[in-house]
Amino acid sequence: MDTTQDQIRELQTSVRRQRFAIVTLASILAGSALIGAVRPAGDATFDTITCKGWKVVDKDEKARISAATLADGSAGVTWLDKDGKARISAVTVADGSSAVGWLDKDGKTRIKAATEADGTVVYPTKDGK
Repeated sequence: MDTTQDQIRELQTSVRRQRFAIVTLASILAGSALIGAVRPAGDATFDTITCKGWKVVDKDEKARISAATLADGSAGVTWLDKDGKARISAVTVADGSSAVGWLDKDGKTRIKAATEADGTVVYPTKDGK
């Protein structure tokens, strides 16, 4: 009878160890998953980033700067105010022309500097057109 009791005690001890090992392993896995899911905030340095567009957002996730390219070869960068309205725009057009414009809070161009594809300077008019 002692043999059966000894075997039962051994099995109980083994089961306790296995439970402890399983709980420990599950905790380690859960902790690793949590740590992996939380990305560290901070600076990053890259040699090259290749993309068709990007945006910089503020603390409220509102776009403040955006840059994009189009299939026709045009590209542009736009700076937006806190309300999401374009305030500065710089573009290059597929035909070779380019422009930089400063807009007021209502979206009206106030100053514009541009060149045509042939290099001709486009002088701004009083209203920025």
